[in-house]
Amino acid sequence: MCGINGIFSFNNPLENADYLLTKMNDSIAHRGPDAEGVFVDNNIALGHRRLSIIDVSNHANQPMYGLNRYSLVFNGEIYNYQNLKSQLNYDFETNSDSEVIIAAYHKWGEDCVKHFNGMFAFAIWDNHKNELFIARDRVGIKPLYFYHDENQFVFSSQIKGILASGKIKPELNSSQLSNYLKFQTIYAPNTILKKIYLLEAGTTLLLDKSGIKKEKYWSTEKDKSQVNTDSYSETKTKVNSLLTNAVERRMVSDVPFGAFLSGGIDSSLMVALMSKVSTSPINTFNISFAEKEFSEAKYAEAVANKYKTNHTEINLTPNDLLNDIETAINFMDSPSADGINTFVVSKHTRKHGVKMAISGLGGDELFAGYPQFKQIEFLNKISCIDKLPLSFRSFIAKEISKYSNRADLNKIASWLECEKWNIQGLYPTFRQQSTEADILQIINSKDKEGIIYHDKSTLLNNMSANEINTYLQHVLLRDSDQMSMASALEVRVPFMDHELIDYVLTIPDNYKYPTTQKKLLVESFPDILTPEITNRKKMGFVFPWDNWLRNELKEFVEINLAELENYSDFNISGIQNIWIKFLDGDKSIYWTQIWGLVVLGNWLKGINKISE
Repeated sequence: MCGINGIFSFNNPLENADYLLTKMNDSIAHRGPDAEGVFVDNNIALGHRRLSIIDVSNHANQPMYGLNRYSLVFNGEIYNYQNLKSQLNYDFETNSDSEVIIAAYHKWGEDCVKHFNGMFAFAIWDNHKNELFIARDRVGIKPLYFYHDENQFVFSSQIKGILASGKIKPELNSSQLSNYLKFQTIYAPNTILKKIYLLEAGTTLLLDKSGIKKEKYWSTEKDKSQVNTDSYSETKTKVNSLLTNAVERRMVSDVPFGAFLSGGIDSSLMVALMSKVSTSPINTFNISFAEKEFSEAKYAEAVANKYKTNHTEINLTPNDLLNDIETAINFMDSPSADGINTFVVSKHTRKHGVKMAISGLGGDELFAGYPQFKQIEFLNKISCIDKLPLSFRSFIAKEISKYSNRADLNKIASWLECEKWNIQGLYPTFRQQSTEADILQIINSKDKEGIIYHDKSTLLNNMSANEINTYLQHVLLRDSDQMSMASALEVRVPFMDHELIDYVLTIPDNYKYPTTQKKLLVESFPDILTPEITNRKKMGFVFPWDNWLRNELKEFVEINLAELENYSDFNISGIQNIWIKFLDGDKSIYWTQIWGLVVLGNWLKGINKISE
């Protein structure tokens, strides 16, 4: 796990490349405190900051070179690198997975990515062909941002790395504000800044002097013909095997590691499987609160006791968050209403000497763990509503919104206003945080969301694919990366193993339907988890934001909302109106609507300082 940077010139040799790459490396130094390096040759410059996890020797530092031909910078882990070695006729000089990438690229070229099981973003320069090959992992666990014009291509693990190059000044991407307010994120390839893009998951780029070639090499998209015919018993056995293997692969490390343990099904299962494989006790970490209704500490402790882990409970107060909050936002490469929780738990985990942690992210998306999986089933059963004229449905929706201050009723109103009563039409409403009416109060323009939703497979598999490609990828995984790397902590996510995803997305819906919480997942691991864990009400990993925004964080909120007055895109009176309604207890206003604006104001203030 590291940070990578680079500049490629389409035409002329680079000037001051060493200086520029050093500045870019310095801007992401937190991602890799163990080593740094720069490679420059004519029209290519590569930079690297290293967090040593596998082969911690200096021989594995980067940029890494091979065959007097290749130069590599790599962020992530290739979990099957040891197995790939046996397929590669290459004289290896290190025990690192980085060198396996060079050997694989030499043998398979651009197809090398199809052989990798891992999380990665890497760039490899071939001085024989004068080509730069860039790739991002299938699910988008590791980020890669870029800017280009007719003369140059600049890339980095973070937006701030690109800005540090001085090649582009930050400019708010007004066309994406509606998406940000609606979904609390922006979908690739767009970002919050104009002309800076995020390479899509499962995508490669090949650059030479003639231009850029982009290719998609993997997708979650399936169709109904791909639904497998395994029996329920066979399916449970296969899920058990795939997830167990995914966990075991991700435990390869030459440094101390642990696990985030909330006490829910997913994190508890990770700890159980890690304990099954490990010969020594697992280090586990849990966040607890004084506000007992938000604390899962007792469940985490029960799991820790069951599997005899070295357990650490991190007790937080509002002041703990307040002291960290601006620091956390400064580490965000993309503003987000989520992620502060990951920053805090990562910070404390790293303090205990752990450099890598395993997370249960992705279990809900794959195994129908969220309420919207039941909701989409219900909406599908009453799809006859689609036969009603849209004008009539919109009228009913507006009447509901006019007289309701309840978020759940407003959600029903948003469903009624969907032009298409299918997953493409309905799905965006499940992750929508602000209504169209609220958005029109806040900004002075309205834009369409720039993403295509899957609608080819079975209903629940479509939901899973869309959850992975939107909320998981562009909120949870993005926040997990930027907030954990702020403390130089690597986070691995076994549920996002592509072999597991490929299989689970072909499982028939009737096996996955959540009659009980993540029924298929739980029943695939009998006797591993206690009923206390599997039968309890789902809480999620959250802070008590509603209380904090109205009290301890109130001044911070108002200072950063005022920051948006510097941008003509925002209607400040509309923002103040929503803030006042929230303070008055209006249940139609989610805390995330407020917090998303606060983060954006604070984030823009920080980005502008970089360009000064």
